[in-house]
Amino acid sequence: MELAIESLGGLGDGIGTLDGKPLFVPKSCPGDRLRVHIVRRNHDGLHGLIAEVLAPGPGRTASPCPHFTLCGGCALQQLAPADYRAFKTRMLHSALAGGGFPLPEAGMIFIAPGARRRVEFSLRHDGGTAALAFHELRSHRLVAVDNCMVLEPPLQALMAPLNEALSAL
Repeated sequence: MELAIESLGGLGDGIGTLDGKPLFVPKSCPGDRLRVHIVRRNHDGLHGLIAEVLAPGPGRTASPCPHFTLCGGCALQQLAPADYRAFKTRMLHSALAGGGFPLPEAGMIFIAPGARRRVEFSLRHDGGTAALAFHELRSHRLVAVDNCMVLEPPLQALMAPLNEALSAL
């Protein structure tokens, strides 16, 4: 079905409306016109996956990561940097206001891609090989990765030797 994304929810999913119910679509952007497959219904509404981007919203950008479509490690790489910062700032302000705290006077500090020092991998074991992996978005299925662009270069450089060592075990 076709759907227009109206906003982003707290987990970063785009939200559109179908028959008066919210339809949550990961890796989408406000203003996107999408062809969507509904994958589940629950008490919050409907949940779908992008089958095709018919017309991108103004804040959509191409993800630089080759694993982004399958990997669940990053959820917002489809957002242009300014839209990402605005979303994260809104989430912080909403959380603080909800807790009765004053809004900060200083702006948020954002970490550049390739500067992350912490990540949580899982181990994917297929027959005789093993590899570092991330979970697919909201799934128990594992996606083996040979690199992670958000990591600092020294950590990135460890991934291939770790994958090699894991496969040897």
